[in-house]
Amino acid sequence: MIAYWCYLTLVGLYFMLPERQAWISNIVFIGIIFPQAWSTLEQAFMIRFVVTILGVSAFSAMFVRVITAQQKILAMRAVTDPLTGLFNRTTLNDTFEQVIQQNHRTGTPMTLVMLDIDHFKMVNDTLGHGSGDKVLSGVGEFLHKRIYRRTDKVFRIGGEEFLVLLYDTDIEHGRQVAEELCREFASLPLLPDRTVTVSIGVATLQPGEDWEDWMKRCDKNLYQAKLDGRNRVVVGLN
Repeated sequence: MIAYWCYLTLVGLYFMLPERQAWISNIVFIGIIFPQAWSTLEQAFMIRFVVTILGVSAFSAMFVRVITAQQKILAMRAVTDPLTGLFNRTTLNDTFEQVIQQNHRTGTPMTLVMLDIDHFKMVNDTLGHGSGDKVLSGVGEFLHKRIYRRTDKVFRIGGEEFLVLLYDTDIEHGRQVAEELCREFASLPLLPDRTVTVSIGVATLQPGEDWEDWMKRCDKNLYQAKLDGRNRVVVGLN
């Protein structure tokens, strides 16, 4: 009867402990019970006990590994956009609150770069949504590779709108990054028969500003870039 409790213990260790610790605990536990079982159980029962206890331990390890992998996938899907692989709006609030607190504590400059694909509706209307999705996917892939610092974050915040959070970046450096992005987008082969351009607004966090006002200023600059003719960067509105 005591042998049956061993199975429950082995399974329970995998559900109560991190995987590595569970593996170590299982090895220690088996190392303790095997000598005792060898001296108290009949040989035929002992063989079945050893085989099943090792099988239960291995199965539990595989089962927990599969569950852990699925949890990671689900957690990633909850915060990323499925088409582009970029962060979605789910984490926007928490991310910006942390950035603003960092700015208030240390004065570290933070800059937003907001991008909108020019004439994207025309792409969908004339070429179809498949081509539109191809453009969005290409934009996401490019931004993911281009904004390579781990401290920076890239979000898809709307249909054809993207947001780049540049950590420890002042307004001049932000302008430089935005202008480089604008030029690079115009040279990307996102569609075979036409050039895809973006309009960009840039805004640096001001003292005492909350993230919603910061976003609004950046959005105003983006809107002005579109009014001025698109395929350009606007930084000046405050």
